[in-house]
Amino acid sequence: MINNDSVIFVFYDLKENENWTYKKFPKNWTWTGAGYTGNSSYSREEQFNGPLKYREKMINILKDKFTELERKGIVIRFKIKDSYKA
Repeated sequence: MINNDSVIFVFYDLKENENWTYKKFPKNWTWTGAGYTGNSSYSREEQFNGPLKYREKMINILKDKFTELERKGIVIRFKIKDSYKA
């Protein structure tokens, strides 16, 4: 049984329109979807869901990935939140 009792949003703004993949997620964490926010500073968002037990591990994976994307010049800025409010 999958326990999806935690949610994480990553809000970001792209410099380059490029696709990427993620490392293996912690147990029972999934990518839920992506979309546009209407916010000029953080125009895009991605949502992830999974068990609270592995939340910090998932946040660290996302921080590492988006820091890498920022370093490569693909993402201008990002922030990780637990609600949809960018």
